[in-house]
Amino acid sequence: ALDVAAIKAQTDQINFKTISVTEYTGDQYWVNVSLLLHMNGSDLSTIFTDEAGHTVSVYGDAKITTSNSKYGGSSGTFDGSGDYVGITADSSLNLVSGDWTIETWIYIPALPSSNMYIYDKDGVSGSSYPQYSSSITAAGKISTLLGNGNGVSPSGQNFLSNGTISINTWTHLAWVRSGNNLILFIDGIQDYLATIRSWARKEKQTV
Repeated sequence: ALDVAAIKAQTDQINFKTISVTEYTGDQYWVNVSLLLHMNGSDLSTIFTDEAGHTVSVYGDAKITTSNSKYGGSSGTFDGSGDYVGITADSSLNLVSGDWTIETWIYIPALPSSNMYIYDKDGVSGSSYPQYSSSITAAGKISTLLGNGNGVSPSGQNFLSNGTISINTWTHLAWVRSGNNLILFIDGIQDYLATIRSWARKEKQTV
């Protein structure tokens, strides 16, 4: 599982919170967790801790806030002006084979004027084209790309949610690969089940 929050926000403010996990002992799936950001901390802190051990770099004005939270009394806030957190390339984040889950809680006060990224893993050095990514569209839908690893263009397979997310409320999103299917859940309700025809190939770039 890749339990991730807040990789890149490009327009408008966005808050993120991963599901709060207070005890890992006895969790049979913990060994499979690749990235876990609780977004816990004191108000205005710029320290983001990955429970899976990666070093998290902070860009722009990304910080912790205690003024809005889903769990634990804090969340990560990103004002949309170059704010994001990231980690360097790691093989555990390559969605090459096997089943996986990416999930997060998000809160937005308004819909973006253009696509606002939730997470974005670059597939080609020196380009902004993602190897896999999900973003919120101006219409409030969730757009997801699984890249195929070829060239510098964002080629691969695109998926668009049927439903939309609401503003001024916390929304849970979960992307699940099961076999050859990609399933999106919005607040625990299946939005779509789509067949995956192209795969997110192994690339040595950041997330």
